[in-house]
Amino acid sequence: MNITSNKKIIFIVPELKFFLSHRLQLVKGLVNEGWNFIIVTANDYQPPNELGISYKIFDTHRKRFSFYNLFKNGFKLISLIRSENPKMVYAVSHRSIFLARIANFFTRNTSIYAISGMGSIFSARVGTKFENKNSILQSLVLLVYKYLIRSRFSNFLLQNNNDRSFLIKSKIAKKNNTFIIKGNGLENTKFSNTKVISTKIKFVMISRLLKDKGIVEFLEACRILKNEYKENNLEFSIYGDIDEANFNCLTMEDIKPYLCEQILYRGFSEDVQKRIKESSVVVLPSYREGFSKVLMEAQANSRPVITSSVTGCKDVIVDGETGFLVEPANVEELVDKMQLFILNPNLINEMGACAYDHAIKHFTLRRAIDEHLKMFESILKN
Repeated sequence: MNITSNKKIIFIVPELKFFLSHRLQLVKGLVNEGWNFIIVTANDYQPPNELGISYKIFDTHRKRFSFYNLFKNGFKLISLIRSENPKMVYAVSHRSIFLARIANFFTRNTSIYAISGMGSIFSARVGTKFENKNSILQSLVLLVYKYLIRSRFSNFLLQNNNDRSFLIKSKIAKKNNTFIIKGNGLENTKFSNTKVISTKIKFVMISRLLKDKGIVEFLEACRILKNEYKENNLEFSIYGDIDEANFNCLTMEDIKPYLCEQILYRGFSEDVQKRIKESSVVVLPSYREGFSKVLMEAQANSRPVITSSVTGCKDVIVDGETGFLVEPANVEELVDKMQLFILNPNLINEMGACAYDHAIKHFTLRRAIDEHLKMFESILKN
């Protein structure tokens, strides 16, 4: 389909599954505002048929990433840009940004590079096993951004102030070509002010099984609490897939020693909202995020949260009102905060009500759409 509107954006995201779960509703909202989108992505899911959105399937999946693959896709993208003549190119994630910039050397399009989080390689703690590899990767990524990605056509979209300051301090971006939009918003169906009525207190963590998400710390805290409160009606659950393509990946062998009747690994779940509604408290002791979607969704569903006092987590909650912050990798502090809900179960619905109010004020899809429209106007005006 050749979209003829001059309000056209080529939107690059490595995996279609990620686009559908994190960006589709935002893009549909922008289509309703008159924009048209061509989604460049890998064919790992069946693309939906939406008016104003078309799909171009590239070989962008990270399992097939290589420099040869990157340049092959880059020249394919050049051809697409020249034939479609978009107003802007909008790339999400490091791999998409590298791909878009290769094409930009030849097409000179206005570009938006969305970094929803600096990623695992910029986490504060990755463990000694990966420390040297991580340091080399950090240096390489920073060099690429500083000397190849940065240009007069580049604009950077971040989700938190820390990442923005980091790019400016690293001389990758300037204040006038960086924008902050805190999350991509949640559609109305993602909000619910339903209270917890179960007498069983259920702590849930929804995350890929990565070391830098704080999975091990959560499991250690669960084991301590299970042993301390043997007569209490407690349940601890983890939902998420095993991401073997990530060097921080944990395996079933890593988590199996912690699992028992009360501590459960339930695998990947498509219905995050249902899992949240079944819970009492949502826990995410991550080492770093962009602007955590699961924390947004938890609060939108009136569930208090416990998360780390780090970039992309502390920005999402109100400490002491919608949940609690803990230091990353601090099991003792995590136990203390989880224990507060065990000893004071009324806190669950009290803080849950505050969480819902906070989400209504800050996490709506309409807000994200409006902020994108302001960003587009600002970029195109300059």
